[in-house]
Amino acid sequence: MASRLPYALTFPCEPGVTDIAAALLAASIRRGAAAPLELVAIVPMQEGGPVSIAPDLADIFAALDARLERMQPAADIATRIGLLSACLDTPVDAPTRILIETPALCLGPFAEDQALNRSFCARLSDSVDTARLHDPKQYGFQRAAGSGDDESIDPASLPYGLDTGFMVIDAQVGLGAAWRACARAAPAGGERNPDFSGRALAAAAVRAGLPLCPLDSRYGFPAHRRPLATFGDEVRFCRYDRPGVIAAEPLLLRTLAEVLQRWPALAKVLQQDAQWEPLAALIHRGFPGIRRRIGVRVSKAWAGQVPARHTGGWRHSSPRLAGVDCIVTGIPRSGTSLLCNRLHCIRDSVAINEPAEVFEALSGDNPWAMACYYRDLRLQVLEGRPLLNKMRGGEPTEDTLDKHRRDVYRPRVYRQDFTLFTKNTLAYLMRIGHLRRAMPEAPIVACIRHPADTIASWKRSFPHLRDGRVEDIPVGNPDDPWLTLEQQRRLRHISTIEAPALRRALWWRLLALTILDNRDRIELLRYEDWAPDSARSLPPLMRRIAPGLPFRTERPLEKADLRMRRDELEEADREALRVVCFNIAAEFGYRL
Repeated sequence: MASRLPYALTFPCEPGVTDIAAALLAASIRRGAAAPLELVAIVPMQEGGPVSIAPDLADIFAALDARLERMQPAADIATRIGLLSACLDTPVDAPTRILIETPALCLGPFAEDQALNRSFCARLSDSVDTARLHDPKQYGFQRAAGSGDDESIDPASLPYGLDTGFMVIDAQVGLGAAWRACARAAPAGGERNPDFSGRALAAAAVRAGLPLCPLDSRYGFPAHRRPLATFGDEVRFCRYDRPGVIAAEPLLLRTLAEVLQRWPALAKVLQQDAQWEPLAALIHRGFPGIRRRIGVRVSKAWAGQVPARHTGGWRHSSPRLAGVDCIVTGIPRSGTSLLCNRLHCIRDSVAINEPAEVFEALSGDNPWAMACYYRDLRLQVLEGRPLLNKMRGGEPTEDTLDKHRRDVYRPRVYRQDFTLFTKNTLAYLMRIGHLRRAMPEAPIVACIRHPADTIASWKRSFPHLRDGRVEDIPVGNPDDPWLTLEQQRRLRHISTIEAPALRRALWWRLLALTILDNRDRIELLRYEDWAPDSARSLPPLMRRIAPGLPFRTERPLEKADLRMRRDELEEADREALRVVCFNIAAEFGYRL
């Protein structure tokens, strides 16, 4: 008989909230563990009396040899901290305790790891206030054991927090009480900080004198914040925040499919839950490409026998949904909307013009939010869910100035590895460095047009372009913290200029320089070259972007009449362009 692993894995199991996810986690651990180990699910008791786990789930926990421990969480602190800290208080037999915050899955294989054989291990949170990080010893990174008697540590004063999703601690260390004490010591309102629980945990570790051994993302990888494909196939424990993340990640979907094959009772539980039923149906139906995506044959009805054959071993299928994710950007009024319209006409090509969701993705503190957006958007297309797009006459508009309202868009694709385009000019172009790091494999198409025609179009366009108001845009403005200092400096300079003609010229120059600075990764499209005959110019582009896809069109690609508006410019604009943009325009083959 194999010796037991020296770990006790404890995890929350809230009835009606995370109980199903906790059962899936326990099953995935049993599936991947190299030897027996202790599993403990923490079930909180409610003020009105105990809320029991549903009998079918209780039977599953019993079959998995996972102990259910009921506890009463502290009422005077945040529920999350009360529940997680209780996972650190529950007695266990193993010498090392591992706390996993549900929902999560073990992708396996899971065996004894020297990286976990420490007195305290956790991942640092993604947000670190470097402005206050002067001396690491001051904040407990190297705090000596026994020196943590300072009870005045305010979690809000720490420049870093810990990821509470996965931590390892000596089973004899009672960190739960210290965690709750630090949470209580925080000033009123501190719990509203999204990183509060992680900072309170860091403060508790400092008080307890626990030297931190940071964990990498193999343990507790946050798939709801970062696609698995950006890290690799070495992840052992993966967290998610909703079933849809599993559907969008082939490695998670395969893990779930194998778990359901081994424990058919779990499949029945999923089918009876409104939140999980679509995911169970997804595996059951085998929507296009499902067998290839998960590498597991799961297609018979769940009632009855579940297929016993599967791929076995740990050879994963593709770590992400197949297909090319492409970024379309460029200088505003340079033909980007026309390009989206023409891309929509290509078979197995989906183009979303200025999706509103990207502003939230680009405005938060998650550097991989755009990669997550593309991943989730790709799944929406495959599932046939309606999207929003800037439409005109049933297809993406050729000009957002003529049509800038969003309507329902239902793109049709015939293969899983379709090419997905989304377009934004100013936000994508100003954040191009950010996008290159978050999506290093994504092709970037940038459109440019003769600066005189572009500026003339700006003057007939939206107010921020017409007046050259760089401060009026939501992403890429002078106060955007994700821009480089040089970008911020140049934008602030533009915002101080009174003459609109000069503001416009300087803004065009800055955008054009950004394209030049990134030309090693950009597919450059000059409006004057491609627009008049897209049937000739787009096939070579698509072969470079998606070399594995045949080029077919749903309808003929129409020729576009070039819009030449430079004659409309006033002398002030002509002079500003000659002085500011002459040399840069020449780099693109334009004469002023």
